[in-house]
Amino acid sequence: MSNCKDITLRQKIIVSPFDHQTCLDELPLIMQAAQDASSINAAGPMLPAPTIVRPGDPNALHWLGMTMVGNERKLLID
Repeated sequence: MSNCKDITLRQKIIVSPFDHQTCLDELPLIMQAAQDASSINAAGPMLPAPTIVRPGDPNALHWLGMTMVGNERKLLID
């Protein structure tokens, strides 16, 4: 369509690999994500303070969000 400069289209077109209904279903979620992202300062977003976890630390797995259940490492559930 690069050579079709004189064509005027008077209806909306959607370029997407999904069908129309899927796009309509996803649109509110995309708008919510954009609204949530607008409150983040792009110049300096708030990040958690760095944490140093030493190999001999008895709470090392806790800092990594894990725990021992029996002989297996499992994700810590809050």
